[in-house]
Parts: sequence; C-alpha cells; structure tokens
Amino acid sequence: MLFKRLHKHIEKNPDEKATKDQEVVEEKSEDELVNERLKIWKKIQRKQKMKKSVVLFFLVFAIIGGYKSLLETTPATEYEEISDEVFVRTYMEAYFEYPQSEESKKVISVFTLKNEEVVNYPEELESLRVSKINFYKVKSLKQEYKSYRYYAEIKIEIKLQDQEPTIDTMYVRADVAKEGDRYAITRPLLFTSYDVKGISDEEILGKLTLEKESTNQQLSDDEHKQVKQTLNLFFKTYSDDYKQAKLLTTSSHVIDKLDPHVEIKLQTITSATQDDDYMYLQVKVDESDKYVTRTRNYYIEIKKENNKIKKMEVY
Repeated sequence: MLFKRLHKHIEKNPDEKATKDQEVVEEKSEDELVNERLKIWKKIQRKQKMKKSVVLFFLVFAIIGGYKSLLETTPATEYEEISDEVFVRTYMEAYFEYPQSEESKKVISVFTLKNEEVVNYPEELESLRVSKINFYKVKSLKQEYKSYRYYAEIKIEIKLQDQEPTIDTMYVRADVAKEGDRYAITRPLLFTSYDVKGISDEEILGKLTLEKESTNQQLSDDEHKQVKQTLNLFFKTYSDDYKQAKLLTTSSHVIDKLDPHVEIKLQTITSATQDDDYMYLQVKVDESDKYVTRTRNYYIEIKKENNKIKKMEVY
C-alpha cells in the first residue's frame, strides 16, 4: 500500500543525525513524566467534554421517554470504555499526523513506554492525516495492570506534492496499559492484516436462508388481482407515510421506517399461494433512492381475515 511505502520504521542509530522533524528529547524524571502525562490527558479530556455533553443530553431524553429500564441494565463500565477508546483514538491520530504539531509530538513522547523508532518521510510528502478510525476488536491482556489490545482500521489521507490527496487503509494493533485514569502505550503500534472470511458450510448457510411458506393452493385470478391492488396500495403508503403504513400491518414490528428518499414499487408477483388463514407471496419490487434503482425479492404473508401484512422480508 502507498502508506507502507511512505512510512518506514528503522532502528535508531546513535551516530545518525536526527531525521526530518526529529528532536532530541531531554531525559526527565519519572515524576515529571507522570505530571506531564496527566496535563496532556486532562487537555484531551477537555476536548472530549462537548461530545460527552451531547451524549448525556440524549440520555436525559431517553429517561424522559421511558427508557429507564434500559439504562439500568447498561454496564457501569460503559463510560470508562468510551474514555479508553478516546485515548487510543487520540494517540493514533497523533502518531500518524505529519507534519506533527507540538501537541501530537508531546502525546507520542509521554504516553509511549519506550519510543526508539525513527520515521523517515520522503521529500515529496506534504501531509498525512487520519480521517477515520474504526475499532473492530478489543482483547483483555492478562497482566498485572489493566491491559488491552485494540485492533483498528484506519483511513489515512495522504497528500503528495503536485498530486490530489488519496485515502489509504491501514490495520493497526495497539497495546494499552491503564492505572486509574492514567494510560501508556506499552508496545510500538503493529501493522496487521484483517481478512474477512465467508461462511462456506452448506448446512449453516441453509439454516441462515429465509424460510418461505408455500402451499399447493394457488390464488384465483380475482384473488391475484385483489392482492396486487393490496400490495400496490401498501408500498405506496409505505413510501409516503410510515405511520399510515403501520396501520396496514398486523403489528408495528413488521416494518421499519424507510429512508425518506427511498420509494418502493411492485414489479411483479412471482409466487402466490394460500391456506385458510394466510396468503404467501414472493414478489419482485423496485427500490429507488436518489441515485439508483434496485430490483429485490420480497417474501410477504397477508392475513386474510383483515387483509393486513403479517410478515415482510427481503431475501
């Protein structure tokens, strides 16, 4: 990948001159380093204060809305986990930033347990910036102090001279130790790979496939015409007015609210059978948004007693 070609790690040579943007860091006592870490972390926490305020704002409305029982079951460690993630995110953003601000340099200096790497940047590189971080796995490590291993997908914007910015994807592992509200990155960031594997077991795939009811009793021409009118009315209502569409179903849980830009239209009915209580339909529909139209298969069950949708699934 482009970023890997730009971002090379080499062992530090005591006789080698400091490379681009490298500075000699004066050795400090342990107490000075601890105090410096606390100052920087408090600064980071202040920046996150506004985000946390927004979260609390919505939590208050959740309580007013009657979600007290949900909040009571939320683990007490949730906010602690958010704080941990904020630290790791801040460290990664500082690590990959180029040119590095003084604040970013300080974050790397005081929170890295042992920083002996030198980074060489090519002359044509103008800037590096993290545009997005997704954490996809966190492991708890068995050590004396609380220690975690974070796995992240990082999108990095790369700007070279006389070229438009490009986005590269990196997969990175970070080992983090925590004592109270203090943190340390205990190992250098490790560049990993992330392979997504598909399920190939036919038995498992069969169980995951949507089960569709069907009978030997076909709909008559009049019933077929009537159910087509029912579906056309339902899809038009569903596209225009979610509240009214729910009235055409046996339960409010049958359908979810659509994106306001999506419109669904019946294309054709491919299968229509029934028993004494229900109609079982397989249909093709056109789902259109602002950009594209997708033809999809829907499975629908209609309760004959009240002509309402009992089940609707995409398959």
